[in-house]
Amino acid sequence: MDAIVMTQAERGWLKCKVSPGLFETEWLVLVQEVSHDKLVELTVDRLLVRTEGQPTRGTPVPGRLSVLVHRTEQNRADVSLPVPSVEFGLVIAVPADHLAG
Repeated sequence: MDAIVMTQAERGWLKCKVSPGLFETEWLVLVQEVSHDKLVELTVDRLLVRTEGQPTRGTPVPGRLSVLVHRTEQNRADVSLPVPSVEFGLVIAVPADHLAG
């Protein structure tokens, strides 16, 4: 089995969908994971997310989630999330075109 070698990471912004969290200080975000073709749901501090508008319950808005980018190749990038996902942990593969510097 090949191990993923982590190199020095750079800060990046990952496309996501943003909804209100349970508390005023957090957002619920959805990001696309490509290895298993699933949406990953995270609850994160609002300071880690840029939103395009004000999300409301039932009406998410586009946004960007602050991540660390470890490696980018062709159509995918390996990123560290600000908090681990329940299903995939801290590092996930995302579409490379969902990243911005």
